[in-house]
Amino acid sequence: MITEIKKYLYDLFHPCMGEVWQLHRVTHTVSVNIRDREYEITPERLEQLILAYLNNDYHFVSVELIKRMVEKQRYPFKFVAVTLDDGYADNYEEAYPIFKKYNIPFCIFLTRDFILHGHKDYRMLSSDAISNLCSDPLCTFGSHTVSHPHLAQLPTDEQAKQIADCNQWLEPLIDRSVSVMAYPYGSYNASTLKVMPPTISLAFAAWGGAIRKGKRYSLLQVPRVLITQEQPLIDIPVR
Repeated sequence: MITEIKKYLYDLFHPCMGEVWQLHRVTHTVSVNIRDREYEITPERLEQLILAYLNNDYHFVSVELIKRMVEKQRYPFKFVAVTLDDGYADNYEEAYPIFKKYNIPFCIFLTRDFILHGHKDYRMLSSDAISNLCSDPLCTFGSHTVSHPHLAQLPTDEQAKQIADCNQWLEPLIDRSVSVMAYPYGSYNASTLKVMPPTISLAFAAWGGAIRKGKRYSLLQVPRVLITQEQPLIDIPVR
């Protein structure tokens, strides 16, 4: 009973104002690897979710607007920001047409070695796809390290190299500076924050739930919500 009262009071004084979605693969193909299936969503389900949130008066916003709102702690409306991790080919082939249809801003976090050398199980974005996405103002690209390690398990100098080398590769590829990143597996520690390049002004975790009114968030530790195939469509819950 006490726990329920505490939760009620927390939700009352810190209402959910928005979410940063964390997506990976948008596909009809079910992974052979069972553990990967929770990171997959069909295009139909993604479109249903977008419509459900729009019908619940949520605004889909860019990661740049998320930065400004979190920095000022001002949330003038309910919002969602869409992010996709790793850089899978289906982000362009399946998700992008849906984002275009509904004018949804989105951010793709690219892992350098996945793009340059491929992934053992999945197709990754091609250089042509990345170029086409770069020409659309709806799309933002961010860093997701060189090889997708658990950063918190690495020595500080290796963490710095993972982040810096990815940025050094990515910036000429997209012909613009890189100011956002996401931590692979949501793994980071105090050393990660210390070696963050000054050009990175916004970084996302892989967990943490909704962004709530009255809570202060670090711009280098912004929470996200993992979106799955089982995500509810209506009566969007407070997390």
